[in-house]
Amino acid sequence: CVVQIGSPKSVTRAIQRVGRSGHSLEAASKGVFIPMERDDLLEVLVMSKAAETGRLDNVYIPENPLDVLAQHVVGMSVEKKWSIDEAYRLVKNSYNFRSLDREAFIGVLRYLSGYYRHLEGYKVYGKIWLDEAEGIFGRRGNLARVIYMTNTGTIPDMAMVKVFTRDNRPVGNIEEEFFERLSPGDIFLLGGKPYKCVKSRLMKLIVEPAEGEKPTVPQWFSEMLPLSYDLANMIDEFRVRELQTILFDRKDDRVKHYMEFFKIDRKTAIALYDYLRITAEYFSNMGVLPYIRKGSLIIENYLDDSGRQVVIFHSLVGRRVNDVLSRAYAVAASNMLGSVSIQISVSDNGFLLILPPKYRVDPEKVVKSVNSSNLYELALSSIEKTDMLKHRFRHVAVRSFMILRNYKGHEVMVSKLQLNSEHILKAIKDLKDFPVMKETYREILEDAMDVKNALRFMSEVEDGLRSPLICKPNRVASPISHSLLVSSFTDVVLMEDKRTLLERLHKEVLAAIHAVN
Repeated sequence: CVVQIGSPKSVTRAIQRVGRSGHSLEAASKGVFIPMERDDLLEVLVMSKAAETGRLDNVYIPENPLDVLAQHVVGMSVEKKWSIDEAYRLVKNSYNFRSLDREAFIGVLRYLSGYYRHLEGYKVYGKIWLDEAEGIFGRRGNLARVIYMTNTGTIPDMAMVKVFTRDNRPVGNIEEEFFERLSPGDIFLLGGKPYKCVKSRLMKLIVEPAEGEKPTVPQWFSEMLPLSYDLANMIDEFRVRELQTILFDRKDDRVKHYMEFFKIDRKTAIALYDYLRITAEYFSNMGVLPYIRKGSLIIENYLDDSGRQVVIFHSLVGRRVNDVLSRAYAVAASNMLGSVSIQISVSDNGFLLILPPKYRVDPEKVVKSVNSSNLYELALSSIEKTDMLKHRFRHVAVRSFMILRNYKGHEVMVSKLQLNSEHILKAIKDLKDFPVMKETYREILEDAMDVKNALRFMSEVEDGLRSPLICKPNRVASPISHSLLVSSFTDVVLMEDKRTLLERLHKEVLAAIHAVN
């Protein structure tokens, strides 16, 4: 029997993990899911039902990854001389490259042939020769085969980032994936103590102690997976249906229904009922419950204890989509306030924007300022000058053979790779349609995030399929926002703080509902 702590975040992943048990023709595969909190409970129940009924997630396949294409082109050139047309037809036979346009293919050939001569000053040399007039290309030099055989592969070399104080005192190490999401001013926990980001350089982060301050970014778990877009829609569909009807049924009847429908015990069914019931009562008191539909974008205008405005977006579409949406809305809100720094916190179920004290923004204006026409550019502008861009560029540059991680049998250190990539990034950033730069943006916005479904989300808002519902300003946050608020204002290391805040938020909701009733 497989025991899964927390949600595996997708139906297919759940089936795959449960399938690791019962490895024989006669045995049945069995799995037990242990949810960690109420949102997790709802997620696991809907996921299990979807698995039982055969509703699987769609498979995500990256489209037109130009760094992988560069590897294949070099590999092809090692074997023989190619006609450009023949090579293009062959590449297009791959599902990943079925929509690759010819100009992008030629762009990769030009890059690999040393078309950008000024890059030789950064030790970026051609790996193939290209004759566009004759329409042919082939291997350049005797080292091409060695370079290909010793540098091919798509998994990037990752390293721990060293953390130091201003006076160069070592504090510890953090994972590179966590590091690339930090910005100056962010407060995070390391070794149980809070530190504020000051600046970064290569694989080094400079911080200063932030005693008495709460973390502004959630704790990082490298194995934390994003909720799939399809499962998110299934959860939203179930939650909306329950919110619309739960106030009209007797508790015992609804609990019995949950026990039979999900095949769960009475305690679990009661926990689910209580969570959905209190959520329905909250939004009923806010006057938005009758208007909640599948796909509704519920927006809370919450004021926290310190008087800061927190705009909470309940967009149940998964963390990768919410990463794009949150950045776009944050840039739009920041522009309205004169480039004020706005803190973002993202989860699978939504995201929130935390404004500095004394600043206020109209949520309705923020919502209207972002649309399917400007979403991509807003998201793109949010990643410029970030460590994420610098480090993802290194990954792509290594895959594209722009920077070699193995040269003549010698492994190059990650810190040296990062240094070289940052020098090259400055040299090519303004080059229009440069393949390695295009692929870096694609990897961030399509693989790390999900800009395609984010654009789909915005189009559905514009077409009326998703209706924004803005709640009036309130000092009491809804039950479905508690997990997001807790992850934003505390860290899981401080379990006592987390428990205390959750209890207080829950009591505030109960008091507000009872006062109205």
